[in-house]
Amino acid sequence: MDKHNESVCDCPSCRARREREELLEKLRQQEQNSQEESSCCCGCNKVKDYTKRDFIVRLSLLGVSLVGIILSFINFWSLIGLEFLWFLDFAYLAVFINGYAIFKTAFLGLKNKKITSSLLVTVAMIASIVLEYTVGHSSHGHSYIFAAGEIAFFMAAGGLIEDWTIGKSRKGIERLLAMSPKTATIKMGSQYEQIAISKLKIGDVVLVKPNEQIPVDGEIVKGTTSIDQSSVTGEFVPVDVVAGDKVYGATWNKQGVIEVKVTVEPKDMTVNKLINLVKEAEGQKAPISRLADKWASFIVPSSIILSILVGVISYFAFGLTIAQALIRGTTILVVFCPCSLTLATPTAVAAGLGSAAYNGIMIKSGDAIERLAKVNAVAFDKTGTITTGKLNIEKVIAFEGVSENEVLMLAGSAEKYSEHPIGKAIFEHANKVVELKEPVNTRSLIGAGIMAKIDNKLVKVISYKQAQKDYAKDKNLPSISVEMDKGYSVVVIVHGFKVVGAICLFDTIRSDTKDIVKLLHHKGYKTIMLTGDNKAAAEYTKTLVDVDEYIAELMPEDKLDSVLSLKKQGNNVCMVGDGVNDAPALAGADSSIAMGALGSDVAVETADVAIMNSDIKNVYNTLHLSKNTLSTIKRNIAISMSINALSVALSFVGILTPVTGVLVHNFCSLFVVISSAFILKTKYIKSEGAPTKSAKKKQTNKPKDVTTSCCCKNKSKTEKTVEEYEDGKKLCKCGKQKYCTCKDGKCCD
Repeated sequence: MDKHNESVCDCPSCRARREREELLEKLRQQEQNSQEESSCCCGCNKVKDYTKRDFIVRLSLLGVSLVGIILSFINFWSLIGLEFLWFLDFAYLAVFINGYAIFKTAFLGLKNKKITSSLLVTVAMIASIVLEYTVGHSSHGHSYIFAAGEIAFFMAAGGLIEDWTIGKSRKGIERLLAMSPKTATIKMGSQYEQIAISKLKIGDVVLVKPNEQIPVDGEIVKGTTSIDQSSVTGEFVPVDVVAGDKVYGATWNKQGVIEVKVTVEPKDMTVNKLINLVKEAEGQKAPISRLADKWASFIVPSSIILSILVGVISYFAFGLTIAQALIRGTTILVVFCPCSLTLATPTAVAAGLGSAAYNGIMIKSGDAIERLAKVNAVAFDKTGTITTGKLNIEKVIAFEGVSENEVLMLAGSAEKYSEHPIGKAIFEHANKVVELKEPVNTRSLIGAGIMAKIDNKLVKVISYKQAQKDYAKDKNLPSISVEMDKGYSVVVIVHGFKVVGAICLFDTIRSDTKDIVKLLHHKGYKTIMLTGDNKAAAEYTKTLVDVDEYIAELMPEDKLDSVLSLKKQGNNVCMVGDGVNDAPALAGADSSIAMGALGSDVAVETADVAIMNSDIKNVYNTLHLSKNTLSTIKRNIAISMSINALSVALSFVGILTPVTGVLVHNFCSLFVVISSAFILKTKYIKSEGAPTKSAKKKQTNKPKDVTTSCCCKNKSKTEKTVEEYEDGKKLCKCGKQKYCTCKDGKCCD
């Protein structure tokens, strides 16, 4: 067989990988060639990872600028009798310290033949300085240098506040970026050595102690423990693992000492793929963002033309002086800056991506958020999405002279060494209920079932279809057909040459599926189930989860046709699946969500959204977040444009000055950023076991005065004790049970 060539393969996974690599390369080129595009009109490059030190430096420079503005405001030279030094206005401190970045950004824009919003502010400051040396002091008794300094100061202050707020809105993304492991303790013979993650190779064995972060994706070769995967999946219930189980980097070892064999290169670890995914998502613009950018590119040159027109009209039509006309024109430049418009979308998208990432939901782009927000129909793949994909024993049928437990014993014993999913399900269930016997001469019946000897008597566990062929005259078979009509998978148990019973199995429905489907209906979504099961099984599942409709007996390629058919009917379809056999349908839908994506490259590559765990609640959470994000973007754009329009009108009639215009401008920008930050407050439907805020506060383990009762029955006095918690629940200290059930100081045990 020829070696798989990813550069020419047209499968969804390879195609998506090539598109991502091309996009990342394009983004790198844009970043290198257009530095000014990442700047706001305050001239500050929007450094996504600026440190606390950067914040302190910028704050200190603002402090120096503020001192200069205050000294200019009180006419310091006049106070000490040195009026002749008026040209050394202290406001120049603010102009040079805060204005340098603005001037630089404007120059870079002109160099690249682009008119940026920084240019508008630069022209406004230069106009103020020119007025000082041509007209003299402004109407409020202070120099125009003071006005230029105020413009520079408030722009810089607004930029600092914006960066701080944007940093808050990105905390979910920052948390993801920060959780990538840096070092690992590698096993070197009988010794252990700590090395950088980048130096690890496939096959190395690393040691992970209790309460340490697991540094690699790999397989446990020694030890047992519980793993907290909430950092990656958002699932707060620890998972028990043993030798042979897979573990993932950036998750946490809660109990035992384990040794993990590295199975993937560090760069290909799940957490690093997610980090690259989020970085890529931040670089991709939503269509509404591109529209806002077009408006902004139109506004900048328009504001210059409008500024000149306002100045000319003010001088000739209103009879104002040249200075007054210039002030109104300058104010137009300040208030018409499209900063808030350009911030409207990226800040909301960053907050949405961060909020999702914090909850184990990886959204691949701002475009995906916008498409998800427009969805009106949700198509669910059945197996592994609506159901767990694990068969459950729903019913045991025993015929005359045989009990249900005997039927279970016979079937479970015969299936003891079976590798078939149905056989495994029967054995696991029977082993918990009855005492099984050792089978002899076990033999698989290809396409029919299994047979073995139990107590020297032949036992068969066969399909209903095979039973119809071999035992057509058995009087009990017709009663089993009723169960088939209900959608069950039915196996027939034969003891000797007589049908003694049957076992009905059904794929386990996820516990929250019906509630989530009901909630989606309440929000106006149409729900469709796509399944390869027969119509009877599909109809039965439909009655259990209350979807609007189903399409049964589908092959993977048929699911794609069904999705395309739903789209032709005018639906905006979101396909929800596990990202494996339904990859074509995921790729063909308007938007797509892959569940249980932890460790699944296909899911991450194919779907617009990868939910790390298998919690179906996150399907609703994703759709809800997307709608909230898009509505925030629209609100931001509407408010920023309305304030801009009102500010232009007020500037035209002279109500706003350059200084008050700066305040209005920065208020509008700050409002947009804060509005976006509220996306972080989006309420998610949480899984059981996820700690509440109050529970998290209690987990600080701070000693406090408590009156002990049931947990320490021999003590009744008030003393200092430390309360211990697990999964948000208080641990019992008396040893009778795991969690304490005391209420109001009274024992409830």
